[in-house]
Amino acid sequence: MLQPSFETKQSKEKIVWKVREAIKTDAKVILEISEKTWLATYAGIRDTNGYIMDEAFFKSKFAKYSNEFKITRIENTIQDPTKKVLVNTIGNGQIVGFAFLKLLENNIWAWYIDPEFQGKGAGMALWNQIQIILNANTQKITLEIAAENYKAQAFYTKIGFVKDPNNLIPDFYMGKNSKSDQVWAPQFRMFRPPENQNDQIA
Repeated sequence: MLQPSFETKQSKEKIVWKVREAIKTDAKVILEISEKTWLATYAGIRDTNGYIMDEAFFKSKFAKYSNEFKITRIENTIQDPTKKVLVNTIGNGQIVGFAFLKLLENNIWAWYIDPEFQGKGAGMALWNQIQIILNANTQKITLEIAAENYKAQAFYTKIGFVKDPNNLIPDFYMGKNSKSDQVWAPQFRMFRPPENQNDQIA
């Protein structure tokens, strides 16, 4: 069971991370981090036909729905008993990352860290709690990732995930470009076997 909060210190930068379950009032900040991270991660990648998805493409995608609509969807996810939403905060309470978990599928649906805090231990602090909730010692954990998201792939590999050799999942629909052509991003599934020996990575 997740404790009310979990603290871990990143000694080099003296950052204390606190991971807790999300509440409805976190939804707005979760949305902001999501869109900020999308731009930093995906702007410039190519779709299955070679189309380059630039910043303008994603901003157009974000504008398709109102912030109120998107925030409501996040609030509903937070309240969904089949899912768990975690947020990672720093000492002053600022949210710097989050993870959406599908409990019935033992799947990490989304895992985002504010680009300003990537590489500082924020992702590992979330992983420490994800392992507990998804029973990493006895259960396989899965996630899906864009084929060109190399930075995240390296992190997932570090904590014990491997590429699913079956990989029978469709490309991810990203929207339509300025010519109204559908844009699809290649993706694949990774999984972490139970009782992996990489549980205790510093």
